[in-house]
Amino acid sequence: MRKSTNRLLRFTHYLAAIRVTTDFLSLKNIFIYPDQSVLFSDLDGVIQNAAGIKLPNGYTSKNIHCKQSGYGSDAWFSTQISKISLRSAKPSDNQYRAIVTQFAQVQPYVHQYLTHDLILETFHAFHNMQLSVFGLSMRGYSEVVYQKLNQLGIHFSTPIDFPIKIGEHEKAIDKAIYFSHGIIYCSGASKSDCLHLFLNVALREKWVSPPVDTIGFIDDNMQHCTDVYTAITKRHWHPCVFHYPYVKSNIPTVPQEEMDRDAVEFQRFLNSVTR
Repeated sequence: MRKSTNRLLRFTHYLAAIRVTTDFLSLKNIFIYPDQSVLFSDLDGVIQNAAGIKLPNGYTSKNIHCKQSGYGSDAWFSTQISKISLRSAKPSDNQYRAIVTQFAQVQPYVHQYLTHDLILETFHAFHNMQLSVFGLSMRGYSEVVYQKLNQLGIHFSTPIDFPIKIGEHEKAIDKAIYFSHGIIYCSGASKSDCLHLFLNVALREKWVSPPVDTIGFIDDNMQHCTDVYTAITKRHWHPCVFHYPYVKSNIPTVPQEEMDRDAVEFQRFLNSVTR
């Protein structure tokens, strides 16, 4: 009973400490000392979202020009992972890796758009106030991620414009954590662990100028928010953690049968080019 009570108290504390917002522009007013602050942002479901795919063979998703979460989106990926979890108490590595691989393979053909009209304005404000901003993604390293964001006009703080291995993690799919063009690629490892790893390297290599007083983090997944909040406070930094459910609460999801049809067509296309 005491364990349950303590767990509830800790969760209540997180909810009080982690702010919920759907107003991306308001983030620029949070950092009082931007030169002593660093902001980390999730990519999928926060900055960008996928509506569907457009393949070289002429196939195009039905809802590709609508603001919806379609095949190849973070919502689709989360749904696939939850299906594995429901089928088995201990999802096999092979099942997980298969979904992650499919997610990575489809990305070059995904139509991405900004989740909010004010995101570009907010990023311009971040850069003007000299706030260091980095992407923090569960994805494995891929140049496609940077290219898609670049097409959307999103640019992170980029001390390194080529992929560099910043460390290893036993839960990462390829055991390595990479950093490139301002984006940290966790490859399935814990975001809190990767943030901690990156800051150690960034402060040592002067990618981030000390002193650092405030660490900001924004994500659409509450679990990532609580994990990162804990990691930040353990290092005695001031945390500014935001749960951003804008996509989940404002953007509809493409019907499952349409996502399934896209998945079948993509697999057919993939088979045709790998024969």
